[in-house]
Amino acid sequence: MTEPKKRKQRIPRKLSYEGLERAAFHHLERFACSENQLRKVMERKVRRTARFHEVDEAEAARWIGDVLAKMKRLQLIDDADFADMTARSMNRRGKAGRAIRWALKQKGVDEGLADQALEALEDELGSADLQAAVTLVRKRRLGPLRPDAERAGFRDKDMGALARSGFSLDLARRVLDAEDDEALDALLEEG
Repeated sequence: MTEPKKRKQRIPRKLSYEGLERAAFHHLERFACSENQLRKVMERKVRRTARFHEVDEAEAARWIGDVLAKMKRLQLIDDADFADMTARSMNRRGKAGRAIRWALKQKGVDEGLADQALEALEDELGSADLQAAVTLVRKRRLGPLRPDAERAGFRDKDMGALARSGFSLDLARRVLDAEDDEALDALLEEG
């Protein structure tokens, strides 16, 4: 039996400001990210390159700062816009404000910007958490959308699904106690 071929490890090019800048542009072409996330991407690139080439850490840190400043100046990274976009996207997928706030914190977004994004969402939708809970129930066919014979047996599981998505016990009960899909619409109209 022959052994599988080992893949040769690719040796990265020697680090330069231009290479770091290209890496940042390439990352931003593919992903929306916060300033902190882009900083981490560039720091990983520096560490990877440092395994093979001599790297002046102080100079690399200056380059990272300069690249971040340039990206801000070009408006390619804006944490406030990123927070708004992420909050809206997560709300549409059925995530509660609590889960959105936690996700933004994990992505390095300032707490104040996360609060502003959630407030804007509340202003736009009325009750963003209620909207997200109904979306999740419809998407996963929980509670009132289950067949009547299965509904009682799955209540604890449905409550758990809503809790894991960040919803309060009171809101989860309100949504799961709705009679049917029309009752969910009525809940949304009440706000």
